[in-house]
Amino acid sequence: MGKTDSGRCWIYVRDDRPFGGAGPPAAMFYYSRNRKGEHPQGHLARYAGILQADAYDGYNQLYLAGRQPGPIREAACWSHGRRPCLAMADIEENGRRKGAGKKEIPLFPIAIEVVRRIDALFEIERSINGRSHEGRLEVRQTLSRPLVEDLQVYMREQLAKLSHGHDLEGFQLHPEAMGELHAVSGTSFTLLVEDGRVCLSNNAAERGLRGIALGRKSWLFCGSDRGGRRAAAMYSLNIRLSGSSARRTSALELDACISTLRSSCMTMHVNKVHHVTTITQVTNDLGEDEDWPWDIANEMEIEDGIIWVYGVGEDGVQAYTDFGLENLIELIRFYKENPGLLGW
Repeated sequence: MGKTDSGRCWIYVRDDRPFGGAGPPAAMFYYSRNRKGEHPQGHLARYAGILQADAYDGYNQLYLAGRQPGPIREAACWSHGRRPCLAMADIEENGRRKGAGKKEIPLFPIAIEVVRRIDALFEIERSINGRSHEGRLEVRQTLSRPLVEDLQVYMREQLAKLSHGHDLEGFQLHPEAMGELHAVSGTSFTLLVEDGRVCLSNNAAERGLRGIALGRKSWLFCGSDRGGRRAAAMYSLNIRLSGSSARRTSALELDACISTLRSSCMTMHVNKVHHVTTITQVTNDLGEDEDWPWDIANEMEIEDGIIWVYGVGEDGVQAYTDFGLENLIELIRFYKENPGLLGW
C-alpha cells in the first residue's frame, strides 16, 4: 500500500466589476506537482500590479522591492485574516452543539469583538460594491480607515494582556491574522484604504475553485501530471465567473498587464493508493456524531474515497481512504457552514 500522491491546481482571477472596471472577468488555472513558491513566481513572472491572496509564504518573493518587470503590491485577504478568530467566536455553532447535547466550544470575548469589528468593514464594502475606485476610496477613507486603525490599536492592547501561549495570542501572531505586527503584513491589510481597486478578500478566486471542488465526484482525479496540466487548460477555457458580463477567457487575456489579480490554490489527486479507516474509527478520530458520515456518504462516490469493506460483517463496513477522509472532513465543514444544502 502506498502514500496518497497529490498535485495542486492554482487559479488567478481578474474581476474588476467591484470597482466598476471595464475589463472582462477572466480566470486562469495552472497545475503543479507540489505547492512550492517557484510555481506562482513562474506563473506571474511577467505580471506587475496588485496581488490579493492568502498569506502563503510562496508569494513572498513576488513582493520584493526592485522586482522585475515591476513591483507587485500585496493585498491581504481579510476573510483569511478573520478565519482563525471565527472558530473562537461562533456563538451559533455553540447553540447547535448545546441543543444536540454535545460539548461546547470555548468562546473568547476578544475574538467575538474582533469578528464584530471586521464584520463592520464587510458591511461597508457591500454598500460600495460596483462603485468607481475613486468613489470606493472616498468612502473607505471616511468610514473604513478609522475602523481599521481602531482595530489595530485594540488588538495590540489585547495582545499585551494575554498570557504566553494563549490561543488568542497564537491567532494574533499568525501571519494570516489581523494582529500581525510586522510592517509588510500590516501594510498589506491596510492597502484597501489606500487603493479603491483592492477588495476586502480574495473570495473571487475562492469561488473560482468551488466549481472544481463541487465536481469532485467526476473530475478531481487526474491520471498523471500531463492530465493535470490538460485539466488546468480546460478549466481556463471553460470557467464562467458569476454575472451577466462574465464570459469564457483564454490565456492570452491574462498575460496582459491587468490592474488587480486574485490567487488561490487547491489540491488535486494523482494515481493514489491508500489504506482505509472504518467509519467507527473515523467518527472517534474526528469527535463527530456517527450520523454525519452516514448522511454525507450519500453525497460521495467510490472515486471520492468511500468504500465498503466486507468480511467483518454480513453487510460490510463503511470505510474511507486517506483521500476519502480528506473529502469527508471538507464536506462536514461545508455542510456545517451551509446546513440547508444537505437536504435534511
